[in-house]
Amino acid sequence: TPIRILTPKPTRNPTPAPTSCEEDRKWYVSFNPYACTNGDNPRGIMYDSADECCEAKFSASSDDRSCRRINICFDTDEPTPYPTKKPTRNPTRNPTKYPTRNPTKYPTTPSPT
Repeated sequence: TPIRILTPKPTRNPTPAPTSCEEDRKWYVSFNPYACTNGDNPRGIMYDSADECCEAKFSASSDDRSCRRINICFDTDEPTPYPTKKPTRNPTRNPTKYPTRNPTKYPTTPSPT
């Protein structure tokens, strides 16, 4: 027989299951009046594809540049090449305007070898 586990405090309003970005999003006219997007603020008439949105709203074919397609699933800036270092544990309250001429005798990171 299956084991039944009772949750003492179940979530009242669970979030929906994760979506496949490209497959589960609808397209609509963006706040930019010459673009269609599948972004996070859907409004107006929804379309199954960017081409369908552009053709319906701007009479633009799939190879026409008069309708910009903003695909949030893929339109991202280049990723940062290297992650940032860990944040400082105790940052200074008032940073100096210029680098010090007398560095500390006890640096927090080891000297290069």
